[in-house]
Amino acid sequence: MNADELQRQKENIGGLISINTFLLTRIDQTIALEELSYSNVLESVFYEIEIDTSITTKPYANVTVENKSGILLSIGSVFRIESVKMNQNGIWLVKLKWGNDVQMQLKHTLELIKNKIGDIPTLFLTVGMLWDKVGDYSKSDMYYRALIENLPKDNMDTGKLHNFIGDLFCSRGDYSLAISQHERAIAIYKTSLLAPTHHLFAYTYGNIGLIHSQSGNYYAALKYFNITLDTLLKTLPPNHLDLTQTYSNIAQVYRNICNYTLSLENNKRILEIQLAHFSPVHSSIATTLNNIGSLFLHKSDGITALKYHRKALMVQLKSLSHDHLSVANTYNNMGLVYHFRKEYTKALDNFNKALDIQQKLTEPSNMGMTLINIAMVQCEKRQFTLALENLEKTLGIYKKVYSLNHPTIALVYDCFGSVYQIKGEFKMALKMFENVLKIQSQCFPNNHPDIGGTYNNLGGVHDDMGDYERALKYYYKALVLAHEILPQNHPDIELYQHNITEVKRKLA
Repeated sequence: MNADELQRQKENIGGLISINTFLLTRIDQTIALEELSYSNVLESVFYEIEIDTSITTKPYANVTVENKSGILLSIGSVFRIESVKMNQNGIWLVKLKWGNDVQMQLKHTLELIKNKIGDIPTLFLTVGMLWDKVGDYSKSDMYYRALIENLPKDNMDTGKLHNFIGDLFCSRGDYSLAISQHERAIAIYKTSLLAPTHHLFAYTYGNIGLIHSQSGNYYAALKYFNITLDTLLKTLPPNHLDLTQTYSNIAQVYRNICNYTLSLENNKRILEIQLAHFSPVHSSIATTLNNIGSLFLHKSDGITALKYHRKALMVQLKSLSHDHLSVANTYNNMGLVYHFRKEYTKALDNFNKALDIQQKLTEPSNMGMTLINIAMVQCEKRQFTLALENLEKTLGIYKKVYSLNHPTIALVYDCFGSVYQIKGEFKMALKMFENVLKIQSQCFPNNHPDIGGTYNNLGGVHDDMGDYERALKYYYKALVLAHEILPQNHPDIELYQHNITEVKRKLA
């Protein structure tokens, strides 16, 4: 199996997988292992399939081929991926399951699809959605397009499919194609004579806003989120729960452009709506309290930030198990506040509480950000060896979960770069920041703000090395990019301008 296909299965644990051909399996594990192929290019994968034989509707048949007993799985059989792990021999073991609970999950998935898209011919749609679910976008795209070609051009359901294909392109990072699909959906809704206040318009405008937000076009994102909010408010009461997602999207954009005051306003509006609908100890309220706390930390108000995170923790300990992942996230948030206040012992204490919870859970990737947080405190304490060890652990964990050009991998390299820079190992720092830039150039638009941050980091290392001409070049690249996409009062622009002024002073 190629690495990309295996990666999709690793990222889809708990999700469904469909086979598009008849598949012969072996009952005897020893025989199956003997037939396993090995390659220097492809990954060796061994499937272990658990089938509930008490169910009368069977996607399989018992067969004997060349005196070897086996089970023939039929085309279209759907299984749940239980786990994907490598054994000591370098073979990937993938556990699949078929049973009543899997069929219920499939039924639930298809009902959700039907609710979103309506009564569209189901063959192309079902197969396309299953390929989409496992991340094989080329196949799902083929089925979606085949379906669209057989639907009227001005049909409302066709518009819904354009929305789905827009989501598909967005998940690949093809933002311009994604937006064009959503715009085609809007055009179809208009020709279908839907009322301008119809929820499909709000849904589609919200999708366009999310794409702009992901690609760093924050002002365009705000425009579409506000259109979404205006559309919803024309048909929903002002405290309707469906409004909270749009307020959350708006709050996130304001946070990204460092307008923390307006981000707080929108988060407090979410809290008001939630308190009108939920018990005061509902876990959703804890999430919002955590978001508000993080915003106060961005405003350098550690005392108020800690107050909100403690409130969130109190809610969670009353509504969730004490070993819940959300509790770990709150300990992480509190650790970040203590880190900001340079109370490193308390910071590490909270990060370790988070880590203790995460280690009890089955998914190691949950520990990644906590290990990064611990490493950055250790870096502040000049415990560079420990910091680098924790970052190595994190990188190892994330490489098993994400593709090598995923932004999360770039984040780890960025932390490596910071540690090496503070340690004075400038060549290693440059190498790490160059790795970050390489990944960002593959998964972000050329004018994404994060790329500007990496240019600034590269400039900072050259600055520390005394190579002021090259430092100035990178600082200017960061500033030009920031002016393209960020508000003129954004702190990043002020930082880049300050760095340029300082380097020019050194060159004078």
